Amino acid sequence: MPIIRYKNGDMARASSERCSCGRKLPVFKEVIGRTGEDIYLPEGKKIQWNVLKGAMNHNLIRQFQLVQNPNASLTVKYIPEQIDKVNEIEEVLKKRFQTLLPSSFSISYKVVPNIPTATSGKTKLVISHYKPTVSQD
Repeated sequence: MPIIRYKNGDMARASSERCSCGRKLPVFKEVIGRTGEDIYLPEGKKIQWNVLKGAMNHNLIRQFQLVQNPNASLTVKYIPEQIDKVNEIEEVLKKRFQTLLPSSFSISYKVVPNIPTATSGKTKLVISHYKPTVSQD
């Protein structure tokens, strides 16, 4: 099946094989993930979006979005599976983020009723509004 939307944020590996249908268009071997925005600490260090995404994996979190604010702080928006487990969820998240981010980094947690989708129809997992002055990629 031809892909019509080229800029959908998905990443894939190309294949050298031909499509079994006989078309001569390029073929994907496998879908390997999705692109996203990284978080930058004020001193310029980059934290990759997929590392942050991994910290959010929890069976009590239905959906989430990490937003880096213009002042570099991070807002963790999430929809819990059970509203009475919010304290438990946030304690787990605090411990996980302690290993990824410096203790001086400001993080707030916010329970939200929904997380809007982008114009692509997909939910952006990490959004950054922070513009670092120094980058140490």
